[in-house]
Amino acid sequence: MKRLSPFGNKDESGLPPSRGPIEPGGAALGRLMWIKWVLLLIFILYMVVSYFYAPILVEMGKFLVVKDQVERSELLVCLMGQPVERGLEAADLYHLGLTGKVFFAREALPDGFDALRERGVDYPETYELLHELLLALGVPAKAIMLSEGLVDSTMDEALVVRSLAKRSGIKSIIVVTSPTHTRRALMAFRKALKGMEIKISIVPSSYSGFDPMNWWKEEKYVQEVLMEYLKLMYYFFKYK
Repeated sequence: MKRLSPFGNKDESGLPPSRGPIEPGGAALGRLMWIKWVLLLIFILYMVVSYFYAPILVEMGKFLVVKDQVERSELLVCLMGQPVERGLEAADLYHLGLTGKVFFAREALPDGFDALRERGVDYPETYELLHELLLALGVPAKAIMLSEGLVDSTMDEALVVRSLAKRSGIKSIIVVTSPTHTRRALMAFRKALKGMEIKISIVPSSYSGFDPMNWWKEEKYVQEVLMEYLKLMYYFFKYK
């Protein structure tokens, strides 16, 4: 006869009968495997970026810079935004005999500018600073051209040049700007001058401190590069 334990459904050792190991359900096991694969991919991506980050960053910097071989052109367009480095380059190209006219636009006025004028504060506009800079660098006043309207973007500047080229029959231009801005400038001018037989030469200012080989080491250029890539994406989708 089978002897019963005084502890109920237990054997003589006092322990409940073994029911076998408890296994995780299929869904739980699937989630666990998925998490492991995600962690593995993150680790691999981290190792790749850690090893190749410098070459990747160098290529990012180099991609932004467009530099064409410069020939004598009818008009030099100095883009607004950085009047010192761009003005210096424009003056150099003028003195090299590569153009007879230097053109730039008048930027849209910043917020609060009218209030300054109303209070009698003579705060110079960017185009005034560039004009004075070019004169001081030996560019004669008769060689300097200024747009009549206000511009608020690189595309606006390119469209102003389009109108000028139509009126004057210009067939070749040099566009001077900062190195990080050259790729977007080329995109804007190609779009604005599409259908017109105008040779466009893009020249990055040699007076900029931007270096594609180590730009990420200076916060100033990190901000420039990141901002340019955001603007390139915006231009691509807006003007494609």
